[in-house]
Amino acid sequence: MKVAIFEQAVELGETGAGISIHANAALLLQRIGLTDSIKKIGVPIAGLLLRTSAGEPIDTSAQPSSGIQTYNVHRAKFRKLLAVAQPEGALYLGHRLSRTTETDGRVQLTFANGATVETDLVIGADGIHSVLQRAIGLKTHPSS
Repeated sequence: MKVAIFEQAVELGETGAGISIHANAALLLQRIGLTDSIKKIGVPIAGLLLRTSAGEPIDTSAQPSSGIQTYNVHRAKFRKLLAVAQPEGALYLGHRLSRTTETDGRVQLTFANGATVETDLVIGADGIHSVLQRAIGLKTHPSS
């Protein structure tokens, strides 16, 4: 699969705080050979307590264990690890998504810098103010 990553930041700097890499993501990182790198930059998660948006605990005791180690990592270190792992020419900085349009089974992405890309598949990781979520009809209401 040919992959292109569009990042709105102009450069990958020391921004953000820690993020948690849970079992589903850890498994995918393992599949592409990044487990040793994650171990070097991360701290293993010993336990996890999930809560609803109202703050009530979610009972996860019935969930099966995957056996995959999960980690907390610093966002900037994780982004750097992923950027280095990409093939040359797969990461495009300075591309903040402004609009997306789907026609005939293809998706056109339009970026604030004027660039456009047409593709078969889009995976959005553009946060709580997601252009992609709005494009497919999901409405998010981030708290201030």
